[in-house]
Amino acid sequence: MLKMLIAAGFLGLMAGCSSDQPYTLPDKPVTDSVELKWSAQIKPLTDKYCVSCHATADFVKSGAGYLAGGAKGRVANNNMPLAGSAAATAITAAERATLAGFTGQ
Repeated sequence: MLKMLIAAGFLGLMAGCSSDQPYTLPDKPVTDSVELKWSAQIKPLTDKYCVSCHATADFVKSGAGYLAGGAKGRVANNNMPLAGSAAATAITAAERATLAGFTGQ
């Protein structure tokens, strides 16, 4: 009787392990998506216009830092790059819109 219970349990366990569906990896964390988009869309612009003055700031190091900091709002409000700076005269309206509109989505 004990052997039959063990065999039945083993068969039940094995049946639960088999599947016709292939195993798929879970989706990547949202932060990976944000970082990929940040590195493609925003980092080139922060490297071009921000790093010369803000090299140690979190917003130029990662997408999470950019979204958490206030840089996005300062760019949107035309407070950065600083008026009169080379970056302020060089940045285009399209680049400013890209920096100001980044959500990571």
